[in-house]
Amino acid sequence: MIPVFTTQLMGRVKAVREKEEEFEDAARLLAQALVGEGTIYVYGCRELRGVTAEAEYGTDRDERIKPLTQDNLSELTPADRVLLFAPFTNDGEACRMATKLHIQGVPFASVSNFHDEQDASFSLADLHIDFESDIGLVPDEEGNRSGYPTSIIGLYTYFCIMLTVKEIMSEY
Repeated sequence: MIPVFTTQLMGRVKAVREKEEEFEDAARLLAQALVGEGTIYVYGCRELRGVTAEAEYGTDRDERIKPLTQDNLSELTPADRVLLFAPFTNDGEACRMATKLHIQGVPFASVSNFHDEQDASFSLADLHIDFESDIGLVPDEEGNRSGYPTSIIGLYTYFCIMLTVKEIMSEY
């Protein structure tokens, strides 16, 4: 099972890697906060809370990139930017957060598996990056699948976007 999972995971990473243009768009949106008086906030729903932990505790953390919490949500201004991670665009928590950000006038990029254009975390986002990782990678003998790579692909996407932000800021 591990070789199958690894092979399939590498395929998912390759597919996400090909979204370089979308990473650049997201990075430009986020870099606006760093060029101005804003802060980049990262919010992860469900298993993607690991992305928030990476932003807060990771070796590459940056003082101007912070986790978004219910406690600091009211402090956000239109100068700030948010990177919102969710398993799917129809995730209730992500849709509620997207609505709050929209009401506060805070630009944000959402990253998740696409479900429907009507989902608030898709329709209200300034841009959306689709994980395209909505099925398990390892089939069993009954046709069921396990090994959903959502958190791994989420972290990979986070690093791709933040490394692109860093590259943009080095040119600024």
